Amino acid sequence: MDHTNCHVDMIDKPFEGEVPEGATQAQLAVSGMGCPNCAARVHNALLQLEGVLNAEVLLESGTALVLYNSQKVEPHALMQAVELMGIQSNHNYQAQLIS
Repeated sequence: MDHTNCHVDMIDKPFEGEVPEGATQAQLAVSGMGCPNCAARVHNALLQLEGVLNAEVLLESGTALVLYNSQKVEPHALMQAVELMGIQSNHNYQAQLIS
């Protein structure tokens, strides 16, 4: 697939203060990412979920580290957001919970 024309601007969702009670970190294995723009899409998909505080997507290792409020979002929603972004962008992103 030619990735030269699929530029993506990463969104930023800074949170200030302390990590809220109920915050949890999840590590996802993400497949289907072929370039930095793919990683940006996955990053954006995760940050757009209510309750996600921070997301770091590592293209080289095919992983995503997500800090989220477990009272607002569940791990299956993280995986669904990644997969839906793949469908919307004509890619095949898949995510599985590692920890």
